[in-house]
Amino acid sequence: MSQSLAVNGCVAACRHFLAVSFPVKCRHSSIRRIAQTFGNRTLSEDLVQPVKLDISTNPLRLGALLLVFVSGGCGQMKTSSGPAKSPAAAVSNQLAAVTAAGDPVTLDQLSRMYEEPPVGQNAALIYAQAFAALSADGANAPDFLAHNREAVALLLQAADRPLCRYPVALTNGITALLPHLSSIRTCATLLRQEAVSQAASGDTDAATTAILAGFRLGRSLDNEPVLVSKLVEIASLQQALEGLHESLNQKSFTDGELLRLQTALSDAELAVNFRRAILGERAILVAVFQSSDEKLAEGMAATGESNAAATPSMFSIYRSGGHLEEDFAFALDFMSKLVELVDLPYPQALDAAAEMKILDTQSVLNQKLVVSAVLLPKPVRFVTTSAESVARIRLARTVLAVEHYRLKHDGALPTSLADLTAELPGGIPEDPFDGQPLRYKALPGRGYTVYSVGANRKDDGGIVQGPDVKTPLDVVMTISRQNIADAINTKD
Repeated sequence: MSQSLAVNGCVAACRHFLAVSFPVKCRHSSIRRIAQTFGNRTLSEDLVQPVKLDISTNPLRLGALLLVFVSGGCGQMKTSSGPAKSPAAAVSNQLAAVTAAGDPVTLDQLSRMYEEPPVGQNAALIYAQAFAALSADGANAPDFLAHNREAVALLLQAADRPLCRYPVALTNGITALLPHLSSIRTCATLLRQEAVSQAASGDTDAATTAILAGFRLGRSLDNEPVLVSKLVEIASLQQALEGLHESLNQKSFTDGELLRLQTALSDAELAVNFRRAILGERAILVAVFQSSDEKLAEGMAATGESNAAATPSMFSIYRSGGHLEEDFAFALDFMSKLVELVDLPYPQALDAAAEMKILDTQSVLNQKLVVSAVLLPKPVRFVTTSAESVARIRLARTVLAVEHYRLKHDGALPTSLADLTAELPGGIPEDPFDGQPLRYKALPGRGYTVYSVGANRKDDGGIVQGPDVKTPLDVVMTISRQNIADAINTKD
């Protein structure tokens, strides 16, 4: 049998095995779920999707794929086309380029990249006390806020420390534990409730302080070079932005309070950039591919994404056939392109993510890229998540500018955002989804709406959801206090 026929037979065997063994469609859970567990790096499929195969099966049966490869002759060594074009040379060149750029290649370098603040300045120490003080109540419990006054006080105290490094052993790579992420999510909800409660009681100064503490809590993850950490940071910042939104719907804020909030948002877009996280993920990925067969199997199991265990012996045969090195070369090239992609401005980054080649069934089976299929993120998902977060930050900045305007004009609304030249000296923020200025609509007698066209990149007139309620349309921030000309808050 020729080598070509052998490969084709292996591909056919893989397809048959998958179709027979796993005839269920991939799961799609709610986008609101950040993670199923934070004891390790397991994520919700919605926010950090591995590269999904375009087949009606569960694609992450790594052990099953490897089993078919090694039992069907797929572990036979391929003939190299020459040293210059070999996967080993490609890997070596890629790693040399990463080193030359000053980016981390090893886990030790990655750990050093996550710098420890000077003694007495690490907010993580106070955050740890806040996490420990959390009650057993769920965030939806009616007395959640009342039962967590100590935690709130500690979170407000921690907000005075801008530097933070959580005790993460990044040298453990893919098996590193990140238990603080779950607590950060809970505390973000707690601070949101605190802000809204204070605004409802008329104490906008305390509400402002709680919102700012929410921003600082999210940004405590600024320097943590892990993709899931960046996603939790974005989700936490969104909680703070929702707290701002709900609070402004309760009561007008003073000029000084609006300025404090505007200042906090001035560099917030830096917090939702994925570059540092992608650099970290690449270093972790390098460690996975360079590990022993035993560590490879352990690492794949730690992802929580493989429902069929891959054994060290399977990886041994996969490696001896040259497939692991090819897999490694592909993954490095993919991640290097991601680093370039996340440096692009919006909406170009969205276009680049949509055009970036994603592994499909044919690629995985023909090129034997099964480890990449498990480990590589799907660019469209996290780039879109970042774009939506940028949109929400820009909406919040614009709303704060409108509120400034109202204070100066006895509660009157601007006729358009063009009236805000004094409040928005840099001009009307652009919508990251289409590059056009954010949209604004006055709601006579009710308030106003500022919105982005959202992920579908179509202006739906400020409508948040489609008729099926599940389809997100525009990204919207509406301020609709009971009386548009409510008493202007002038206290400092």
